[in-house]
Amino acid sequence: MSADEFLDKADNEVNINIRGPMHLAVGLLPHFQSKPNAVIMNVSSVLGFIPFSIINPVYNGTKAWLHFFSMNLRTQLQKAGANIKVIEIAPPSVGTDLHREREDPDDNKKDKNPNALSVEEFMDDVVKGWEAGKDTIGAGMSEKIVERWFNEFGGDYNKAAGV
Repeated sequence: MSADEFLDKADNEVNINIRGPMHLAVGLLPHFQSKPNAVIMNVSSVLGFIPFSIINPVYNGTKAWLHFFSMNLRTQLQKAGANIKVIEIAPPSVGTDLHREREDPDDNKKDKNPNALSVEEFMDDVVKGWEAGKDTIGAGMSEKIVERWFNEFGGDYNKAAGV
């Protein structure tokens, strides 16, 4: 891949995973503030917590950005007394058909990746997290990684954020 191709792909990744959620959240805040309750739901990735997919550093970085953006936005809105909840969903590999451009477009399916979840398994875990009132919802193997991250760094974040 040439440098220009890499940068074009990286710019697209940044537009989708950073600029899109940021512009939607900020653009919709006035509307959400006029409602009795609202939810902003961002989909990060387990790769934003531990970037073990070394073949895609830009994707990993954008998902880490979305994780921290979600945390900070949640904190800012809570401190302001806003009626807006910020939920982050951090999936592992899920057996969808989103990777058609890959050399092996089915490498995210259970038969090739034992850590992958089916869409049904993923949704079951998301619903459980939602019903439990979690702000950050992991699914499958990402549930333990999210818990580990917050157990290790959550107290430091809360202290720095004054919450």
